Amino acid sequence: MNGPQLESQNYQDENTPLLRQHERSAEENTTKSPPLLIRWFNSVKHCIARNPYSFAVGFAFLAFFGFHLWLFATKGSSFYQEAMVVNFQHVTLEEFTDKGIKISFKGSLFFDYNMINNSYYRLYTILMSTLVGTVKVCNPSVFDVFLKLGDTKSDKYQFHRISNLQLPETVIDLTDKKINDIDIEQSVDIFEHPINQLGKDILSLWSNHSHPDEIFFTARTSGNLNMATLSLHVGNFSVTRDLTLSFDASDGDLEEYMKIDQISISDQLGSYQVETLATLSPLKYPLKASIPHASFQIRIWDCEEEELVPLANVSMDQVFLKPYEELMVGSTLTISELDSRLTSNCPSSNISPLNELIVDYLRGAKSLIYFCGSTNTENEDIPEWLQSVLEGLVFPFDSRIISPLLKKFTPDLDSLNTTLQLKEIGIHSIDSDSQPHINAKFYGDVTLPAYTNLSSLNISGFTSSFDVSQAHKSIAKVYIEEWQDSSTTVSEDVLYFQGIIKDSLIDILSPETISHMIQKYLNNHSQTVDVDATLGIQAHIPVSEQLLELSDLEVQLPIELAGPSKDIDSVLDHLNVTVLNIDVISTTKDSILLLVDADILNPFASGFNLVNIDLDLQLAYNESTLGHLSLFENIESSGSSWFSASALFDIDPNRYTIDNIPSSDVSPIEKLEQLVSGYLSGQETLVTIEGHDGSIPTSPLLSQVLKNLSVTLPIPQIVYEEHKILSSNPDYQSGFILDSTMHLMSSEIEFTVYNPISNSEAFVLIQNAKASYEGTVLGYIGREQSLIIPPGVSTTPRIPIRYATSGIGADILRKAMNGELKVDAQAVVEFGLQSFKLQLIYHGKGMRSNIRL
Repeated sequence: MNGPQLESQNYQDENTPLLRQHERSAEENTTKSPPLLIRWFNSVKHCIARNPYSFAVGFAFLAFFGFHLWLFATKGSSFYQEAMVVNFQHVTLEEFTDKGIKISFKGSLFFDYNMINNSYYRLYTILMSTLVGTVKVCNPSVFDVFLKLGDTKSDKYQFHRISNLQLPETVIDLTDKKINDIDIEQSVDIFEHPINQLGKDILSLWSNHSHPDEIFFTARTSGNLNMATLSLHVGNFSVTRDLTLSFDASDGDLEEYMKIDQISISDQLGSYQVETLATLSPLKYPLKASIPHASFQIRIWDCEEEELVPLANVSMDQVFLKPYEELMVGSTLTISELDSRLTSNCPSSNISPLNELIVDYLRGAKSLIYFCGSTNTENEDIPEWLQSVLEGLVFPFDSRIISPLLKKFTPDLDSLNTTLQLKEIGIHSIDSDSQPHINAKFYGDVTLPAYTNLSSLNISGFTSSFDVSQAHKSIAKVYIEEWQDSSTTVSEDVLYFQGIIKDSLIDILSPETISHMIQKYLNNHSQTVDVDATLGIQAHIPVSEQLLELSDLEVQLPIELAGPSKDIDSVLDHLNVTVLNIDVISTTKDSILLLVDADILNPFASGFNLVNIDLDLQLAYNESTLGHLSLFENIESSGSSWFSASALFDIDPNRYTIDNIPSSDVSPIEKLEQLVSGYLSGQETLVTIEGHDGSIPTSPLLSQVLKNLSVTLPIPQIVYEEHKILSSNPDYQSGFILDSTMHLMSSEIEFTVYNPISNSEAFVLIQNAKASYEGTVLGYIGREQSLIIPPGVSTTPRIPIRYATSGIGADILRKAMNGELKVDAQAVVEFGLQSFKLQLIYHGKGMRSNIRL
């Protein structure tokens, strides 16, 4: 017993110091233990010291695992988004509920990891998917749908939560290209207030004068995924997509996606309505839905771009969407009373917002129109949230995209059959720059397109500047700066118009062409000109009788200028002139200046006037200029009515023909004598009235127009009747010798004559003469006889004459005793007015002669 005890004692004695040391150490540890971090560090240090290689490998593995865990946590969703491919077989909007939309869709989902661009990330995702295999998305998994203005990097606008999705329990195989079928039917809640706020963000973008061609959106679906596999919970798993809406008309051809099949324009119940039926290209998505009837508004900015002001109401018919089928959309646009903020001119531009919109559209310039929701809806079946969303809708689009759609409804300009006739035209004045100012009254009509059904269109005023051309050659430019009166009416698809132009400048660019056009007009030939006009109009809105002013409207159209319905030749053959007075102003041996006052019946339906214009025309006969005709007083004539005119006839053949090359050896004064002889003899005597370089001294351009114009007309035969000189009368061939009386017993003859010159006697020297009846000589004057004829009607002294005393002539005279005969006369006379003298040969026919004993 003692042995073991000793051994034990000896063992105890040997270890007593260590045990005590351990006890003391234990006591010390209980009283002063080092921190856990230090002890962990000492342990790691001890392990590294014992096995450094194993530690390095383990540490590297932990770091590698940690890095990929971090990578999966931060970027894993983006990898799967990049590889995700979703195919829909159909998406159906079942109905619009009180809170949102009941939707059902069926399709498939798979992951194509080749779509991941980064090779390393692609390999990593494939390995992770292989390890995970299948993921079970447990219910409930709620995903919120967000939308913001701008791309993902932009923080100017906030995300707006517009709806949420509650995904059902779904098993998804993450294996590469493994197809997962999806069949979901559920209700989706729509949050109208965030959508309205998104509309305000869009409006803010335009109100800051950005006016972009494109709008970027970011859509994000974010929520929690409860996955059964590995019992993982992934919080805030998100899918982000960038969306772009383009508003640039040049970005694509809208005709490829939409066409307008029918259009109708009418004015009903005091407003203008435009009804359209359009076809949209087949849907590229398997979407099926019934969109209820809804109302919208077209709005544009006011002058300060502070508020969008309603312009028109748009009513959309119910729309039925079918997968991969064309979509028919019917709509009615109504314009009634216009807000004064749209029709009043802006202080900065002196043009109204509506006017600016129309001008930009006609010019093909960019102009924004806003398609907005309306509080006026005719469909009570629309849920309140949808109505609220529609009211907050603000969708801007460029009006240029409309033009291609309306191309086939834009009428061919020739089909408008625009006809213009002049009721009156004239020169008002010549300004200090030698430019003429015109007055005009016109009327015409335009054939409206078949799709219009207008009962009234009242354009009460207009201004314009327009370029008139023919065969691509500019003829003239007209500047109508002040508002002019006009009126329009509509009857059976024809717009009838009439208007007045007062004191408007005309810039003549091609005098020769204008001359040619006037000549064709006088010959009653219709002709077409092209008019490129910048137009301003004043129109009355039917419902409120508002006066709407629009300016700077650019219009190009051909206009047919109708003739006067009578050609100039037939007109001149029946020209009706009443000469009221003729005065001699001055005379020389070979010249005379006459002042003639006359009344003339305008043979045309169109009137004309000359105000404050001196007009000078040449009188030509047989290729010689015999004199000038000058009009110096205002002439105002309505169509088919009498007008008064005063003219100076400056007859001086030798002076005015000095530059002409005579066609024969006959002198100019002899040509004048031939003219006067034929005229006094009752023959049809033609003279030519033509313009020249100085026809209108104050306007060289108008003179050039007249220089290329000429009119040949017969001088009206002068007949005395009731103290007036009238035009041709079939019973009287001479207006100067009214009748004669033959005194047989005394062998004398006396004449009743008329001198139209009111202030001068006429001198007549009869050198020889004879009278005959049906070719038989009745008598003759064989020696010179002088006569002085006072103004007006007078009877000459008896002149000696030798009558036939035998033969047939004597028998004729005896049988006509105390009766009368229609006698023909031939005479050679010298005619004079003061100093002016002509040698004339007179051939009179059918002169009434009384036979007395």
